[in-house]
Amino acid sequence: LLKLEDAKKQRLKAYLQQALSKIIDLPPEQLSPELRDKRRDFLFEQIQTDQQISGSALIYFLSQLASDDVFFKKIRDLFDHSPSPTPTAILHLFISALARRQLPQAIVKVLQDYTERPIQIKAALDLLYRQQLWEALLLTGTHFLDQEIFNSWQQREIEDWLLIAAEKSNDPARRS
Repeated sequence: LLKLEDAKKQRLKAYLQQALSKIIDLPPEQLSPELRDKRRDFLFEQIQTDQQISGSALIYFLSQLASDDVFFKKIRDLFDHSPSPTPTAILHLFISALARRQLPQAIVKVLQDYTERPIQIKAALDLLYRQQLWEALLLTGTHFLDQEIFNSWQQREIEDWLLIAAEKSNDPARRS
């Protein structure tokens, strides 16, 4: 890939993204358990090896599989053994997996290391918002808003997300 011209690189990247989308879109009921496992492992390998083709659909798909304890351990180990700073796709996969496992306090703890980089925290909150992980967004967003690390436009956008999350939340106390 390194020797390809930029236009060719972009085309190849687009083809790879399309191929990954097709693999993600395969209905699980049409796959044998072995093929489902191979698909999961292949996609997990992609997030480890090529950060440039790791899109939000891939993170969403893999994080949904985090209910499996063995697979969650693989995600956690990947995060734990990643270089610092952790690549964004790996950070987002781990945060999304934590949210799906109902561990919002762990998300706060992970993101606490990024308080010097509020853009990354905002991107993580955006991920929780786009994936509609309301409880995790409410807890995490409130925590980091209280730390006053965002500029005014970032703060307003996060406050808007929190209002929407509160409306969609199953907690009636947060809706008011």
